[in-house]
Amino acid sequence: DENAKTKFVNSLITIIDKFGIEGLDIDIEGGAISLGAGDNNYQSPTTPVIKNLISAMKQLKAKYGSNFWISAAPEVAYVQGGITAYGNIWGAYLPIIYGLKNELNFLQVQYYNAGGNTAPDGQSYNQATADFIVAMSDMLLSGFKIANGQTFEPLREDQVAFGLPSTTGAAPAGGYLALAEVTKALNYLTKGVSFGGKYKLTKTFPNMRGIMTWSVNWDNIPSSNYAFGKTFSQY
Repeated sequence: DENAKTKFVNSLITIIDKFGIEGLDIDIEGGAISLGAGDNNYQSPTTPVIKNLISAMKQLKAKYGSNFWISAAPEVAYVQGGITAYGNIWGAYLPIIYGLKNELNFLQVQYYNAGGNTAPDGQSYNQATADFIVAMSDMLLSGFKIANGQTFEPLREDQVAFGLPSTTGAAPAGGYLALAEVTKALNYLTKGVSFGGKYKLTKTFPNMRGIMTWSVNWDNIPSSNYAFGKTFSQY
């Protein structure tokens, strides 16, 4: 509610000012963000927790200006999952993303611990495949039809990243993909170099933002030796 939002914003301001923090990542999981009953318009949400979170982020961005970064790292169900259902957790981040489209520096959906998801071509793609990365990213870059009948408006290329585990151990429910396969997906998305996958792009996105990984610490275990970071820093 409004009272909780005010406490939330003020407490964050105290921490940000004390430590000189440069940004904030919205990573609220486990059903804490979900659409209330009858909330069926992603461009005009009615669920209090969603409306107040959007308002809080806008306040912080306005206070600290353009140099203060805001990102979000939701799970697939909360974003692309809106293609098959819109309610509860399914698509619940879509109003947040839309509401913060001018404040959000980048969105980095977690392409792990996700199982699979339907794409705009009507096919279902599984995590830990190059097709999954391409299809789920294209949904954010090109837009997609939501289960409620609305169309999710695409984000700018520089606002779209994606999250992957840096090692097999980093994602207990799966999603790790061999780095060579991730490279194939990136080359198709950003350069149009097809790897012969099932999902077909209609355009390429050379200014796509990048990759988030869970996590730099996992990437630094002896068996990895920063392999993830070294491989993708070239982009």
